[in-house]
Amino acid sequence: MYYCQNCGSPMGDSPGNFCPGCGAQILTAPIAPAQQQQEQQWGGSQQADSEAMLFSGRMTRPELKQAAKDRLSGNWGKAIGLGLVMDSLLGSAATILFSFFYSILISVAAFVIQYISQEYLIALLLVLMAVSLLPLLIFWGPLKYGHDAFYLQLFRERKPSFSLLFQGFSCFGKSCWMGVLKFLMLTGWTLLFTIPGIVKSYAYSMSYFILRDHPEMTAREAITASKELMKGNKGELFVLHLSFIGWAILSYLTYGLLELFYVRQYRNACLAAFYEELKARKTPHVIPESERPLWDRPLWDRPDLAAEPIVEE
Repeated sequence: MYYCQNCGSPMGDSPGNFCPGCGAQILTAPIAPAQQQQEQQWGGSQQADSEAMLFSGRMTRPELKQAAKDRLSGNWGKAIGLGLVMDSLLGSAATILFSFFYSILISVAAFVIQYISQEYLIALLLVLMAVSLLPLLIFWGPLKYGHDAFYLQLFRERKPSFSLLFQGFSCFGKSCWMGVLKFLMLTGWTLLFTIPGIVKSYAYSMSYFILRDHPEMTAREAITASKELMKGNKGELFVLHLSFIGWAILSYLTYGLLELFYVRQYRNACLAAFYEELKARKTPHVIPESERPLWDRPLWDRPDLAAEPIVEE
């Protein structure tokens, strides 16, 4: 079964050159027998391991979630390991740096306390804690780039490589700067008001996906492109996240274990599917008016209908 990539209308097993629903050109090519595609549904179906999932731009929220579960099937171990390794790397770097500074502080505390008050010592400890968070700010960007690349590849090839987690280090400067830039911008908006900060977090949510697809962009350009892509779609993404509230309650009841080993992988896959759906929605395959089939052209542009002569009374 074929589907129109513009409107999602079913085309049958032998589509013509144009979609009867919207007039879009159907791009098909002969496929080798060993690479025959299986029947594909927009909600996600059993597909060949190397086959990319096509998005119609018309998928509903339940269909996006079904597509995410379909693609996670057989990849749960990798997805869980990806999150645990990312958390471990970020947590270990921060812990090691904080322990290093804290040991120095304790070593000199006996001498420092003679010259400064206890309040200043506490303030110094807080400063050292902030400094120890620098690894989170530096390495979060490259790891987030690789993390999103992994989930993006779920829909482009069924078995993505775990090594994608470290792909962001190949463009360390750009991915790191994007993480810092987003942190500064979101912190600024949140300090101004909480709600604008939340809105902007949705506006910037596609940044790493876009940078992965367009490595020629700068970090700021990718953030701007994310804002453009999310125009009119932030509410839809909010509702998608809101649909996980039941899972959040269950995660709380399981002391976060369900979130750690199931929910966040499911939610991340849904976010990647939402990005692919937005791309399909923003870039429809529509042919020029002059190349549309006769039945889909305006009456004045149809040579098969001869204009009747005007008879003056």
